[in-house]
Amino acid sequence: MMGNEELLMDAVHRAGELNGERIWQLPMFEEYFEDLKSDYADMKNSANNPAGGTIRGGMFLKQFIRKGVNWAHLDIAATAWDMGHVPYFPKRGASGMYVRTLAQLAMDY
Repeated sequence: MMGNEELLMDAVHRAGELNGERIWQLPMFEEYFEDLKSDYADMKNSANNPAGGTIRGGMFLKQFIRKGVNWAHLDIAATAWDMGHVPYFPKRGASGMYVRTLAQLAMDY
């Protein structure tokens, strides 16, 4: 999870814990944006190498959030499919990862 407001991220984390969906906060240091700078555009949506793709994705999204808006991003790329080894996910197809967390978050607010 990445975001800009600790209370919101704490609430998301608690919602995940209640539903068995593990969530942890990743750092968003400003220097992580350096690799998204471009000679041809304001920024690019891919990096120069595959390392840190989750954080780079969060840094890319951060550029589109208006100042003063609290936000959190849950990256599902690695867990969106083929999670059948976890008992409460479907054996095949989309996992639905974080659907329970987001439903819990909506109920809590």
